[in-house]
Amino acid sequence: MSSDRESFTFRVGISLVIHNRLEEVKKTLDSLSQAITDLDRVCLVDNASSNSEDLDRLKKSYQQFHWMENSENRGYAAAHHQALNWLMEQNCQYCLLLNPDLALPKTILDDLSHASNQVQDRWILSPLLVRDEKEDPIIDSAGLELDSFFRARDRFQGIQKSKAFPGGGGSTTQPVPALCGAMLWIPAQLLPLRPEALVFSTDYFAYFEDMELGMELERRQVPMGLLPQIQVVHRRGGMSRLRKFTEKDWISNPKQVRGAVLNRYRTLFRHNSLFDILFRYPRLVPYEMMRWIYILFRKPWLLELIPEILSIFREETQRKRNPPIRTPD
Repeated sequence: MSSDRESFTFRVGISLVIHNRLEEVKKTLDSLSQAITDLDRVCLVDNASSNSEDLDRLKKSYQQFHWMENSENRGYAAAHHQALNWLMEQNCQYCLLLNPDLALPKTILDDLSHASNQVQDRWILSPLLVRDEKEDPIIDSAGLELDSFFRARDRFQGIQKSKAFPGGGGSTTQPVPALCGAMLWIPAQLLPLRPEALVFSTDYFAYFEDMELGMELERRQVPMGLLPQIQVVHRRGGMSRLRKFTEKDWISNPKQVRGAVLNRYRTLFRHNSLFDILFRYPRLVPYEMMRWIYILFRKPWLLELIPEILSIFREETQRKRNPPIRTPD
């Protein structure tokens, strides 16, 4: 690292959000413990995990980390903002946002800081996310991209690394439209990234927030880069696809379901004009018509979200006509 570190209290501030799946979290913290040094800080935010006894045991096992607890599940974005605010108070040179379902190599922080130094700490970075530790692993995410339906897709997901990156992908940072939010390396000098939110938009509970971040950074000309030479195993859990939600989910956790449906529309209308929607995403309208026909017959309990989608469209249209006054970035 450069001598700039001497002007900071800590090198890397790590933010990790927890909600249940505590055995999986423990595996992640075990690997994280082998990667950090005394120059790094770790902040964990628990979003109201249901098993308080297991959570207490986890906290006792990792007393060296800073813990925050929420009385309700505030979602991925809001909880990371809590941790990031604390880490910024610690004057960390870099911030690393993590999912609780990762297996981290021991050299991950040194590898990421070296790569960031190579691009003068002006990029947001992520390693290649893979599904296993084999010599030629299956890729989970090599960054995100949008298709003509305005759907976020993980690049090269399900493909062996040797086929996606012949020769290993090289040692250079590869620009990508967006990065999977499971692991984001952010130089502190780039924070905050949004005028109304520290990193992510917190309009809704979760989902599509990483794609919206990519679109916002494109507007601000802050590049996002993939590091194919660095691999992290992403065990990946949870449930985010519409077809997997049930009426039971709608009743027990409406925030999660609303976020999965509505955050995509918020992003669509916020970052695209009607011209963009019709011409950049030509298959979107027929796709959405078929999607809501499917909902009508299979998930009618979601139909009450239609007025909110229309309200989002009106709000974002009005926002474009009367944009908020922004202070210089």
